[in-house]
Amino acid sequence: MGTYRGWPCLLTLVFTAASAGADSPWVETRTFYTNAEGLPDTEVLAVAATSGGDVYVGAPKGLARLSRGQWVTVPALAGTRVELLVPDGPDLLVATSDGLHRLSAKAATRFVKP
Repeated sequence: MGTYRGWPCLLTLVFTAASAGADSPWVETRTFYTNAEGLPDTEVLAVAATSGGDVYVGAPKGLARLSRGQWVTVPALAGTRVELLVPDGPDLLVATSDGLHRLSAKAATRFVKP
């Protein structure tokens, strides 16, 4: 469990999908994740989903991607404070404590001030 402005919290992802049941057309499933499930930290600073369906979580100690129900740390940003995530099609723009990065399926690119 982490904190958000002093309040205890943990990451909750809510997935809603169509159901075949006659009573309700929607079913809501909640899954709770902490660093025990592979998040890089107990504090979550940013969450984003790309157009390809990948879900990312930014934390003070890195970036993780939800892959087949498991959180996987993105090695290129391990240990880096991730402040903001912005989806850009299938890619992800990542604002960190050391600059701006573009994460794609092929590579992670760091942009720096001239």
